[in-house]
Amino acid sequence: MTPSNPMRLVNVYREPAAVAVLYALLRERPAEARISHQSMPTYQEHIAFVQSRPYRMWFLIRANGKFVGDLHATENNEIGVFLFRQQRGMGYGAQAVKLFMGRHKPLPSIPAKRVRAWLAHIAPENDAGASFFRKLGFRKVQSTWQSAS
Repeated sequence: MTPSNPMRLVNVYREPAAVAVLYALLRERPAEARISHQSMPTYQEHIAFVQSRPYRMWFLIRANGKFVGDLHATENNEIGVFLFRQQRGMGYGAQAVKLFMGRHKPLPSIPAKRVRAWLAHIAPENDAGASFFRKLGFRKVQSTWQSAS
């Protein structure tokens, strides 16, 4: 990335192209990286999800003039990042997380609800996601289990 064309975090809730970019990203997400849904939503379901403003902060990652992925943060200080397949391995994800964490602080701790630190929930089979956050200095603090029904 050149100084004249730095990485930017573009607010999803203000970007007209966001819904389409996020849906394209969602189509690339492998099953092992999914936590919140098991099947691909329809485009209309996706629009409704984005319009519901599910995250405290949600950004498209823009590098070299194009959208390369997204990053979001929840009210529980959880962050997630996902890049288009062709953009992986170029350092965009790590740069975006560092940029985000440098600009945004976690919300204060609430006992039994959230800690005052950024967290990343990673699906158990998502070894690449675990490795990514480990390299950024995150450490594993728990494993979460879900009932079958």
